[in-house]
Amino acid sequence: METTELHQEDQGASSHAMIQSNMAEQGTRVLLIANDPAEANVLLELLPEDHGLAVGIECADHLSAGLERLAKGGIDAVLLDLSLPDSQGLDALSKVHAGAPELPIIVLTDINDQEAAIEALKSGAQDSLVKGELDTDLLVRSLRFAIERKRAELEALRKHEVKYRTIFENASEPIIYVDSDCIVIDANEKTESIFGYRPSEVVGHSILDLNLFWPDEMKRVVQLLTQARTGKFSQLEELHVRHKRGHMVPVEVSTSPVEDDSGIHGFLTIVRDISERREAETRLARYTADLKRSNEELEQFAYVASHDLEEPLRMVRSYVQLLARRYEGKFDPEADEFIKFAVEGASHMQSLIDSLLTYSRVTTRGREFKPVDCEEVMVRTLAHLKAAIEKSKAVITYDALPRVSGDEVQLSQLFQNLISNAIKFRGEELPTVHISAKKEDNHWVFSVKDKGIGIEHKYAERIFIIFQRLHGQEEYPGSGIGLAVCRRIVERHGGRIWVESEPGHGSTFYFSLPASGGKQA
Repeated sequence: METTELHQEDQGASSHAMIQSNMAEQGTRVLLIANDPAEANVLLELLPEDHGLAVGIECADHLSAGLERLAKGGIDAVLLDLSLPDSQGLDALSKVHAGAPELPIIVLTDINDQEAAIEALKSGAQDSLVKGELDTDLLVRSLRFAIERKRAELEALRKHEVKYRTIFENASEPIIYVDSDCIVIDANEKTESIFGYRPSEVVGHSILDLNLFWPDEMKRVVQLLTQARTGKFSQLEELHVRHKRGHMVPVEVSTSPVEDDSGIHGFLTIVRDISERREAETRLARYTADLKRSNEELEQFAYVASHDLEEPLRMVRSYVQLLARRYEGKFDPEADEFIKFAVEGASHMQSLIDSLLTYSRVTTRGREFKPVDCEEVMVRTLAHLKAAIEKSKAVITYDALPRVSGDEVQLSQLFQNLISNAIKFRGEELPTVHISAKKEDNHWVFSVKDKGIGIEHKYAERIFIIFQRLHGQEEYPGSGIGLAVCRRIVERHGGRIWVESEPGHGSTFYFSLPASGGKQA
């Protein structure tokens, strides 16, 4: 092997730095940064060519000279003495690693510096050797291990970088990576879709200087960044950003820390355009307001129309009935039948108007909610239904019922309608009805179970619609409004109503009421 001595002026810690070279034409180039030039000769003696590791060694006696050599490239590994004239301990390791992060570093320590060696390994050194205990096998093995391990780390890092870039660039949302000083380090192509800036236009600039946020919200942005520096991250924040062309874009921002054992290095921010969602929310709010107004107008119209129709209809009905009493049998049979149809039609119309008034009054004439004992309501309800119960020989039973907040009159009407339905739509057996209630989460779920004719599943929703009937007037008389009123009452109280049934095997009507409070409309 051929040894060459080179001298360079060191404008850092010493006037001259000696660099010793033993250069192999092809092989591993190692830079030794050590205060004692004699270390190079020791290493040369420990690395004969017959060990199969062709090594070229260069030596620098100051850290500054070593960093200058590393900047020129061509080095495969670094042997670093942690005791240097211009740097001590882990500071030297940190600077070498910063200058050449892709190179494996083996630190050289004195026999009493084991603690420093352990800390060096934790800080990124590939291996640690004691200067006074070096031999050929140990040095060769350490170099090979350090180089192969570093290559493996770099390959894993490269694969990770490829994966990161693939995810980063193909993300459906803009992603911006800023460091702890709020300087944009990276941004994907989607950034332009919201901000109007290409990634190259924002990288390297402070996110605060780019005028990306609406002036009214800059204080909030500064507050979020201040919180982020202390590790307090807002996972979802709605803001408005300023597009390059000047218009405002509503966005949802999600921020995550980029950190390791040494702390937080920056923030990865995903920005989601929520313009469509905001527009949808605006349309929904407008639609809800229009629907509410329409319902109120419809309820008012139904009440006024039905109320105003009552008097003329009563007069028509009275005169048709008078006509029937006075002239029945004085005309031909066909005339008598016409008069009968007119009387029945007027009576049916009166029933429909009464039902429509009842339906509209659920919300327009509802009372203020108060604590209601459902067992007391049940007692009064059964008293009102006494005649129908005795006539049908129905058996009505109920379990202990809770107290709820609601309109006592409407709750009585609710129970009355459901029990009346169970009696009306009875089967061949005597009608049997059982009422119970159980607590589920923050609601009471009531059930009214009968053994009547039952309902096909396909009609389970239809029966709650106003004036929807499954049977003819001759078979089961009525206006077809009872269950619609039940639904309106339950919904006013903040619950829901449904039925489970099978034809020929009875029905169970369920309705829920809030355990405390309830929405009052």
